[in-house]
Amino acid sequence: MRATLLATPLPTSSRTTQARRRSPKGDRRRQQILDAAMQVFARDGYSNASIGEVAAQVGLTLPGLLHYFPSKTDMLLAVLDMRDQRSPRLPGLTQGLTLEQAAAGPPLPWPVLLEQLRVVNRANTSIPGVIKAFSLLNAESLSQDHPAQAWFHQRAALMLELITRSVRHAQQAGDILATVDPAQIAAELVSMMDGLQLLWLRHPDKADLGEHFERYVERLQRAIAAH
Repeated sequence: MRATLLATPLPTSSRTTQARRRSPKGDRRRQQILDAAMQVFARDGYSNASIGEVAAQVGLTLPGLLHYFPSKTDMLLAVLDMRDQRSPRLPGLTQGLTLEQAAAGPPLPWPVLLEQLRVVNRANTSIPGVIKAFSLLNAESLSQDHPAQAWFHQRAALMLELITRSVRHAQQAGDILATVDPAQIAAELVSMMDGLQLLWLRHPDKADLGEHFERYVERLQRAIAAH
């Protein structure tokens, strides 16, 4: 999706890579590598991406690149982490929370959740290259043994849980119709965000990512409001 909401915890191998001692100069070089990797992933996907080309784009030899990222998998997971860290968050309830923490904590108020999704969606309109890379990686991760399979699987499950709990909480407060299926609303929202991004990437002249999502959310709110 990408549309992302909050940060998803990375697997242990990536955390180990991040924990290595780094200098400010090394951090800058690492960021250059990740920006270049994002461009290559957006064009070629993960399977066809060449880390040699990433190295060439930032003026490094392949051994030099492997000093920062020992494998293409390490680079991929770092790119996914970078994508989440750059995702905008609302101040207050969602700021600083990982997606896992938000899904496990108190349910987000329904209006807050919807506004967070709007914020992320509006921000996505300005980074089509990043959204393309994320969408390609998401689709590729459906294949067996893909290194990002677990990351995207967990992310989707947490997003569904976060939205489901928010809808259920609003039902208990009397704000959303009791006849609504929270899990169905969660699946609908995630599917709308992901599907609309693909249509926007393929036909930007026919799909206004920001406007279409805003109108959809307005219709959804009216349709399920209890009063």
